[in-house]
Amino acid sequence: PTPYAIAQGAWTSSDYKTAGGEACCWWWLRSPGYGQDSAAGASSGGAVYYGGGGVSYVNYAVRPAMWVEF
Repeated sequence: PTPYAIAQGAWTSSDYKTAGGEACCWWWLRSPGYGQDSAAGASSGGAVYYGGGGVSYVNYAVRPAMWVEF
């Protein structure tokens, strides 16, 4: 996660790190989860959780679906 995401409460894991040594985090995916109030997510280790978690859970980060350059 970015420093801003961490400051806003994104949870980080010291168990998983990027190639640069930064702590990883969970993030939301665009896909819906199994319930009306859930979305699929990816763990700090990279596993996809299709059932998802409640969208009110604020400790997940958000990853852009695509980058657009002007």
